[in-house]
Amino acid sequence: MDFSIIEYGAVPDGTTLCTHAFEEAIRACSQNGGGYVDVPAGTFLTGTVRLEDNVFLRLAPGSVIRGSRSYADYSGTTRGCAWDSARTRYKGRFENSDVEKNMIYDLGSTGVREKCKALIVADRKNNCGIIGQGTIDGMRGSEFPNDPEVGRPFLVVYSECTNCVLQGVTLIRPGMFTFYGLNSSDVRIEGVTIRTFSSGNGDGLDFDGGKRIIISDCNIDSGDDSISLKTLNPNEPIEDVMITNCFLKANYWGAIRIGPESEGDIRRVTVSNCIFETCDTGFKIQQTQHSVFEDFAFSNIIMRNVLRPVFITQNRYNMSVFEHSVRPKIGITRRIRMSNITAHMSDVFSVPGLTVYPQNVISSVPGGRIEQISMTNVQFIAQGGGRPESSERVSGHGEMLDFWNMYPEHMVNIGEYPSSCLFMRHAKDVRLSECCFETQYDDVRPAVFAYDIDGLSMHYVRTLCAAPLAKLGKVNDVDPVGVRGEIVRFTDSEEREAQAFPDLSIQTDSRFDEICHVLKRAARAKILTSFDSSEGCTFRAQAGTYALVSFDVRGAFAVRINGWKSDTYILDPVYDLPMPYACKIKLSDGENRITVEPVPGHGPAVFPGPFYITEYEE
Repeated sequence: MDFSIIEYGAVPDGTTLCTHAFEEAIRACSQNGGGYVDVPAGTFLTGTVRLEDNVFLRLAPGSVIRGSRSYADYSGTTRGCAWDSARTRYKGRFENSDVEKNMIYDLGSTGVREKCKALIVADRKNNCGIIGQGTIDGMRGSEFPNDPEVGRPFLVVYSECTNCVLQGVTLIRPGMFTFYGLNSSDVRIEGVTIRTFSSGNGDGLDFDGGKRIIISDCNIDSGDDSISLKTLNPNEPIEDVMITNCFLKANYWGAIRIGPESEGDIRRVTVSNCIFETCDTGFKIQQTQHSVFEDFAFSNIIMRNVLRPVFITQNRYNMSVFEHSVRPKIGITRRIRMSNITAHMSDVFSVPGLTVYPQNVISSVPGGRIEQISMTNVQFIAQGGGRPESSERVSGHGEMLDFWNMYPEHMVNIGEYPSSCLFMRHAKDVRLSECCFETQYDDVRPAVFAYDIDGLSMHYVRTLCAAPLAKLGKVNDVDPVGVRGEIVRFTDSEEREAQAFPDLSIQTDSRFDEICHVLKRAARAKILTSFDSSEGCTFRAQAGTYALVSFDVRGAFAVRINGWKSDTYILDPVYDLPMPYACKIKLSDGENRITVEPVPGHGPAVFPGPFYITEYEE
């Protein structure tokens, strides 16, 4: 049956709040066994519209559903988001971030966060959705962060639904993600147009858990990742996703992003017959936790103006409230097949304080492995023009992808890669077949740089550059067949230099494990005092009590308590981003004096502050 919102009092003037009319029309449709709730031509202002079983919202050409500017007009889902709130791994850890303030609040007994408020919500419904040729406008634009009174509602959320559809409509100006699927199954998204390039966190289509998801014939120009697959709950994997015939433009974010939220497994994902344009990354696969990523197939893809066509990484960053370890174990990433891909890579991306260089990356961390990766008939066309000194770089590069404490994104300046097209590190069973690497400008760097690879096949691989095809270090079982271009090996001195950095990484990672546990405790403890200078401060305490000192730092330094050196931390600057630090100190009765000082003979220590002192109980 068909029910028009006009019959229930909706006024198409764009200023009269029509939430009640939507509610009554949907209720009537549901009570009569389901059908279509029609939105005719015109502009209708509303708060949250909630779908019911067997009810489809049908937008006529020329119709616009416009979101209210008052956050009080919105409601959300039975369940919510499950992002981690532990502010122990990044600068400002004792203050809520803008995202936390507006979207993710204190945990309840359910273990998940505040409900996902959205303009249109389907919450635990079956056989429902949105179809038609109209527009859904969140009215949030480029506000990021925004006024709390306005809030940042999602545009469309399907939460724990089955057999749901999103078809034909145009989605613009969300406050948060445009579409968010929370553990929904048998989802079909077809012929949707998304225009969110001016919206902060304006992801196109995001999923957190879910099964049997089909996305086809969509045109997405997003202000963040175009299509993103996440798993924040270990019991809610993503499985069986098919993405085809889509045009994706991510405006220096990812066209297809898998992770980094990866508490649950992600299996069987296919992407085919798509065009990516003007993206930071084409395929951004970032595993941060101990899950399994496996059986991905990407084929028949053309990329233009893409900085990093392929970016596959692993690290140990905690993303989920369900993850109780500050430093999760490394997961498993395996069986990723790429074929028939042509990628025209963009030039260096630079903004004040940050420079990111073009490259394809397959990189885990020391002790990790990305396994069974194949590229067949893949062509990377890079800008080239690399500096000679970059080709000699064999250590300290790419390890930033572990970040230890930071969100696994390009937040640090790591310099130019030692390869012009493909950088690989800590992987197993990599197969390159009928691949071509070329640069538009002369480049002395090898096309491929590989370190710590267990099994590398290169069959009929060629480079159209004068530089070597590949430079290999600590690579076992190399199988070159019909290659065109020189393959060179690390010298003994380069091998020793290259190994030094993983050794340092492992040592620092172990130390940072300890620091993270201390910081986690500090984040939940009472702040006794804080100070802004390494010259320290004086405060009173009782005899036999303990405190935690925590701050952000880069370099080597020592902590002194009442003149005694309590702890020394030596990590000569590797990144240009400060890392967190914490230590436990025993206090004396009465006044206590704490200072932090550089360690002679090492690089300058940088303390962006503030320094925190929190109480500690044994």
